[in-house]
Amino acid sequence: MGNRRRGGVGFLHIDGVQYSVAPDVSYSLGRPVREEVMSSSGVDGYTEKPSPPYIEGNLIDCEDLDLEAFSNLVDAQVTYEHANGKLIAFYHATSMNPDGVKGNAEDGKVPFKFVGQSAQEI
Repeated sequence: MGNRRRGGVGFLHIDGVQYSVAPDVSYSLGRPVREEVMSSSGVDGYTEKPSPPYIEGNLIDCEDLDLEAFSNLVDAQVTYEHANGKLIAFYHATSMNPDGVKGNAEDGKVPFKFVGQSAQEI
């Protein structure tokens, strides 16, 4: 029987550097978003819109985490090893926190979001 673990803490690497991350990471491979087109006769088809690949969640704020440098990351390779063993890679990714990267002293979490030009499961 293979790995039965389905969730929990994963591993985040950005340009080869590992970051401590909380288990609340979410991501999308950036596939098109489809919506049905409705008319009086029912579903007539669908529309399709592009959607960028992204990964977001919370880092754990450690003494060696440079928030300024982290918020300025562009053209990075981001990989996330899910607790279930899947490896997701994001290419040419850019930090997309609208207000910069902010720490939270109460729980030690730092929200992050990266949007890439492409992504894949490896």
